[in-house]
Amino acid sequence: MAINLGKNYNVTPSVKKPVKQPPKPIKLSGPTKAFIKFSLWLAALLAGFMVLSSTIISREADRSLVSAIYDNIVGVKQKQIKQEKSFLEREKDLVTAPDAALAKRLSGDILLQVESKGEAWYVYPEDNKKYFLGRPEDAAHALKVLGTGATHVFLSGYTYFPADKLGRIYLDTDANGEAYYINPKDKKAYFLGDPENAFEAMRDLGIGISNQDIRKIEVGELVN
Repeated sequence: MAINLGKNYNVTPSVKKPVKQPPKPIKLSGPTKAFIKFSLWLAALLAGFMVLSSTIISREADRSLVSAIYDNIVGVKQKQIKQEKSFLEREKDLVTAPDAALAKRLSGDILLQVESKGEAWYVYPEDNKKYFLGRPEDAAHALKVLGTGATHVFLSGYTYFPADKLGRIYLDTDANGEAYYINPKDKKAYFLGDPENAFEAMRDLGIGISNQDIRKIEVGELVN
């Protein structure tokens, strides 16, 4: 009689897998190592050169842009100056019969040439000639050249200024030369401030005049 002593197992004999050996390092010769080092150094040098080149090109582009903007601004300003000179020369030529009585009556006034483009003029009391105010820079220059120095005590000492002070421009010598205009209409002093404010204030205080009348007053020239 056969005796079954237990379950039958299929046993597969274990097989050891071969262990992979790490690749043997490649031994480089001296010249090869030197060549690789040189190649890496050259690549780094080229990369640095490309970065530097792009930076230089960018800076050059920025300089070109700034230069173009500056040239444009200068060109526009030169064009404006040329147009103003042409305008002044034309207005001088159009004063063919000066009227001294009219100029004296309007002495100290700011005149707006309403039949043209509203150009502003200041009739200087010392010579009764009209001075072109033009742009804010021109108005600021007129204040500097045609203004008279005065102390702050003098300027603040009047509520209404006397007749001989009307129409004049005073520069406060105690406050960095700040400009004031004594308006002949109400006899009060008006602070003119910076060039932009001075230009606007003088235009606001101006009175309109026809081309026919304004061309009876001689054109004065500001000395730089």
